[in-house]
Amino acid sequence: MQVFAGVNTIASYTGPFLITNFMNFLSGKNDDSSYLYGLILAFIFFSAKTVESLSQRQWYFGAQRIGIRIRAALMVLIYQKSLSIKYAGPSNGKITNIINVDVERMGDFCWYIHGIWLLPVQVFLALVILYRNLGIGPSYCSSVCHSCGDGGQHPTSQHARKPTLVSVITFGVCIVLGTPLTSGTVLSALATFRILQEPIYNLPELISMIAQTKVSVDRIQEFIREEGQKKMIPFHTFKSSSVAVEIETGEYAWETNDQNLKKPTIKIAEKMKIMKGYKVAVCGSVGSGKSSLLCSILGEIPRVSGAGIKVYGSKAYVPQSAWIQTGTVRENVLFGKEMKKGFYEDVLEGCALNRDIEMLVDGDLNVVGERGINLSGGQKQRIQLARAVYSDSDVYFLDDPFSAVDAHTGAHLFKASNMFLSFILFECLMHLLARKTVFYVTHQLEFLDASDLVLVMKDGRIVQSGKYEDLAADPNGELVRQMNAHRKSLDQVNPPQEDNTLTSTTHQKNQVEVTEEDFEEPVGNGKLSKRAHEEESETGRVKWHVYSTFVTSAYKGALVPIVLLCQIFFQGLQIGSNYWIAWATEEESRASREQLMGIFALMSGGSSIFMLGRAVFLSTIAIKTAQHLFSGMITSVFRAPISFFDSTPSSRILNRSSKDQSIVDTDIPYRLAGLAFALILLFSIIILMSQVAWQVFPLFLAILAISIWYQAYYITTARELARMVGIRKAPILHHFSESITGTGGYLWFESKCSPGLGDMEPMQR
Repeated sequence: MQVFAGVNTIASYTGPFLITNFMNFLSGKNDDSSYLYGLILAFIFFSAKTVESLSQRQWYFGAQRIGIRIRAALMVLIYQKSLSIKYAGPSNGKITNIINVDVERMGDFCWYIHGIWLLPVQVFLALVILYRNLGIGPSYCSSVCHSCGDGGQHPTSQHARKPTLVSVITFGVCIVLGTPLTSGTVLSALATFRILQEPIYNLPELISMIAQTKVSVDRIQEFIREEGQKKMIPFHTFKSSSVAVEIETGEYAWETNDQNLKKPTIKIAEKMKIMKGYKVAVCGSVGSGKSSLLCSILGEIPRVSGAGIKVYGSKAYVPQSAWIQTGTVRENVLFGKEMKKGFYEDVLEGCALNRDIEMLVDGDLNVVGERGINLSGGQKQRIQLARAVYSDSDVYFLDDPFSAVDAHTGAHLFKASNMFLSFILFECLMHLLARKTVFYVTHQLEFLDASDLVLVMKDGRIVQSGKYEDLAADPNGELVRQMNAHRKSLDQVNPPQEDNTLTSTTHQKNQVEVTEEDFEEPVGNGKLSKRAHEEESETGRVKWHVYSTFVTSAYKGALVPIVLLCQIFFQGLQIGSNYWIAWATEEESRASREQLMGIFALMSGGSSIFMLGRAVFLSTIAIKTAQHLFSGMITSVFRAPISFFDSTPSSRILNRSSKDQSIVDTDIPYRLAGLAFALILLFSIIILMSQVAWQVFPLFLAILAISIWYQAYYITTARELARMVGIRKAPILHHFSESITGTGGYLWFESKCSPGLGDMEPMQR
């Protein structure tokens, strides 16, 4: 890429360097020059322009390819890091901001990186050409005018950098110093000014981009250096003994700094060994540290002191809040693992998902909405539990996944063997997980008798441990105290019983009927939509009404003719000023120096005025069009039915309102204007050249036909690739945001990086 950038720079200055020789040949000042000399110059011009064009395309292609690969590599790196980062690490918003801003900026910097060394080379070549044609004084004056932009974006500096003003000042200095001006030297200087203008004009943007990229690099490095879970979670293979978990004495705290550490979150005072196949129940009042104990065992909470906890074998974690990925029900259960039909059906039956799947239009291949928005809370919890069971891990951690069920209903369901919750717990704990070690947190004490060991938590400490029967027999124990408080709360919840037996019987019957009816049909949508709406993509050519709608969005297109007229007058005055100064300097008798500079300055000033008007009207059109389209989009989103949000990921909406809207704001108006301006310039050149030498007109037509054919060949592929990029990006950002949101339950599966990352591969191509 560096080679192409250097070749492009040298080739671009070949033309201005040889213009003087070519003009002298045409004017006959080199009498001893043959036609072969002129043909050689013409061939050099053609070759230089061809090399410049090809090298520029290769340069830009290489920069774009490297930028895409850098973005893809950084996104994968940050994605993997975000899955292994501890709970107390950066927020999801900060991580998403790194992806959307810093990673994009790193990729965009590839377009600017060569400007650091190219700018001095371009300035040196320009000064060499100006010194050769005009001498030291005008060359120094020109360099001073161009360097006015080095300090920043001050309006005075911007005007001083314009090639029109620079050329007027430079030629004025030539006249004052008595430097002879010929058509060759003038055209060479004007061509040099045009080439040098762009890198000088972009210098402040380059400096700003370097500073912003440095900030982005620092942010990414800071995030990569965050302490990850792997440092706190040693991997232990199976022991030959029957021990599944070894709990050593120690202290655990979310904040490990001495200033923030007042008391540990979890303190374990005695050693424990949990045997394989044990069902361990963790109970306690709200805020007693039940969930924190599981996090300590999993390694989520940093260890402050002690020998630590050893878990032998693989782990599966089911958090309180259900996390569902956008995808099919089957994908959420398998979670990247190989499909085993028999085991899969047993898991669905054990987690009571068969009836729900039968109601779906497409069965377990039905796509659920974002975050499972079109599933009920119970359905999401059962899918999450099925995912953990299907992982076939060695140790399971269930953090009260049925906490949404109130205590009174939960007690009733646990006792009724034909109800969902009892059925799920019995099947999962006693059948599917019969040989597995299970830690399950519960605030419903009725579930404790299904365990082999009960851990009673209070203020972050295990105050009692043992079998349920032994702990329940201790009248002074913490478990009995919590059970008494639990019964009192249930008595307050239960309505008073009527003395009338018939009334009481009717009430109980109605209560059971309502409860059974609640589980007769799943809560939520009776039938989910067959599939979430996939992002639509047009094929073929862009319809003309799309362009017309865009162009007429601002003031019904009234300003478009004004912009085109400004461009026509600007182009006419530009060509006229160049033609005038070339014609006037061809022979000294044609115009005095005062007339030469006066008319040139007048025409140059007029072109600047029309250029200013063009910029003002174009900016007005761009702003008004962007506001109109954004307002229409927001209105449509706010007025959309609920079903729209069930089937449309939020990342798609955000991508439309951020990335796509940014393109509409800053890119499309100026690209359309650039196309119109290029066509006007092309027709102006054809008219001018045909007037001077009409024989080139057929050649122009042939070249134009070839260019149109080539553009039609190229744009077919480019258009579809642009559409593909727009569609591919939203799912990747959605998957990233979705994954870091559910990291708590996502982290403890060996296949954690397999789902969704396949979408990153097309982004690297």
